Amino acid sequence: RRRLPAVFGPEALAESLCRVAFAHLGAYGSRRQQQMSPYQRVLWLVMYVRRTMMHLRASWDRRREALSQALASREASNHLGSLYNIFARCSREGSGKVYRRE
Repeated sequence: RRRLPAVFGPEALAESLCRVAFAHLGAYGSRRQQQMSPYQRVLWLVMYVRRTMMHLRASWDRRREALSQALASREASNHLGSLYNIFARCSREGSGKVYRRE
């Protein structure tokens, strides 16, 4: 099976991101952002992507922590429920008998 050459590689992705950032800063940026050099605009893009990824990572961590707490709480309630069921069954069946190991 022959592999087709990549049409949209890393260089094209970087160029597309820069074009979008330049257009955004030129149209919607403050006066200071509109007057930035191309180097400063690329630096702005890198910092923006970094900040966005850090925010996303923090959001994932908060969600993972909440999920693990919910699962731990659920497991604890299931464990307590099973202990209650065992106790209730023993008290019904035993009616006061004391079980000893032999």
